Amino acid sequence: MAFVLGSPTKPSPRSFVGHPIPKIVVFDWEGTLCRCTPQSTNGGPPYEPASNSDGDIRDRNGNLICLLGDARYVLRFLKREVDSKPKLVCISTAGTDSVFVQSALNTMSMDNEKLSLIFDHVEINSDIESALNNIKNKFQVSNHDILFLDKKNEHISIALTDGIPAVQANDGITQNMFHAALETYHKMLDTETVRKHVKDRKLKKKTDMKESQ
Repeated sequence: MAFVLGSPTKPSPRSFVGHPIPKIVVFDWEGTLCRCTPQSTNGGPPYEPASNSDGDIRDRNGNLICLLGDARYVLRFLKREVDSKPKLVCISTAGTDSVFVQSALNTMSMDNEKLSLIFDHVEINSDIESALNNIKNKFQVSNHDILFLDKKNEHISIALTDGIPAVQANDGITQNMFHAALETYHKMLDTETVRKHVKDRKLKKKTDMKESQ
């Protein structure tokens, strides 16, 4: 069962204990971690806290901006329940103005703590490959030290091509999805699996280039 926003009861985050935890967990912001108002709709800051007690916010047009699914439970587990204390990264690749993202993170909260303090780094970059490389270089880690979560298939494919373990989050960050992500994390470290994906991706690029000529 996938728990949805507003569900009155949810399992304890401690149920994740025992799974392998990567050094860096990267969450896509728009549509994966958060339901946001598109910049094109003229929403955006100033943001105000929503009337609920979850720490969600509303934009200047009154539209609700909220964390999806079980995002708070997953973030709470990674930030407070894991001894290894992985670094948490929020990544925005939708071309949203950095002021929109930073202002939202500075206004939204979890357990009375601003989201901007929950994340160890915020990467705003419309080029997903460049964004992931920046994260890797900032924290001085290898590709296999990162777990990338995004609902966009293209972004997942690019990450896997670069040898970064990545899991598609079609329905946002639910507990079931995150369980599956942790369970498959070590499987994705299998060099043969990564090598096959890279080979298939390169072959597709060559085929696409030939067809476009």
